[in-house]
Amino acid sequence: MWWRCVCWTVMYVDIDPVYSELELICLDIVNVEPSLRLFIIYRPPNCDSVAEYYLAKLIDCLGHYMITARSNIVMGDFNLPKIDWELINCPEDKIHKSFLTFVVESGLIQFVDFPTRDGNVGY
Repeated sequence: MWWRCVCWTVMYVDIDPVYSELELICLDIVNVEPSLRLFIIYRPPNCDSVAEYYLAKLIDCLGHYMITARSNIVMGDFNLPKIDWELINCPEDKIHKSFLTFVVESGLIQFVDFPTRDGNVGY
């Protein structure tokens, strides 16, 4: 499926059904250089064992679909307010720590440097 938006050609990326419980959309913007892969994500604000599973599945999906030959943009509401993006620090719980470790190891960079809600800096 293709859409035209201003001067961009956007292609929807089909995500494997194994990730169907994730609230995630993946799009490729193909007529720019370098081409872009855009992930738009919502992670519910829970912090229980189900949330740990959800985040592990999300990290697995991102790891599978991020492409090194493209610029990857990962954005959305991750509900991880305890990550300090300035100091690259967070609590040791599995959810915050897993996500921060993934971001660092994947070479992703935090662009939002101001509070987006209730004093939280979003990612």
